[in-house]
Amino acid sequence: MQDAHQGCMSMPFYKGGDLDAWIQDNPFADLATRRRIATGLLYGLHDLHSRGFVHCDIKPKNIFLAPSLSPVLGDFDGV
Repeated sequence: MQDAHQGCMSMPFYKGGDLDAWIQDNPFADLATRRRIATGLLYGLHDLHSRGFVHCDIKPKNIFLAPSLSPVLGDFDGV
């Protein structure tokens, strides 16, 4: 959403929580699951960069997980 003075971005709630909490809860997750999350994150970053955006605060707390463990980048403050 945007008006003449400011913009606002909203995103859905992801029940899977963030990647930081998932790592704490699943310290011995199998390699295939970790690889699937990392690959999804790389695809998301590639898509952002191809559109001219740069995410300046990538960290596990800013990566949310859908129930299928698909990663979703969040916290676009300052993009």
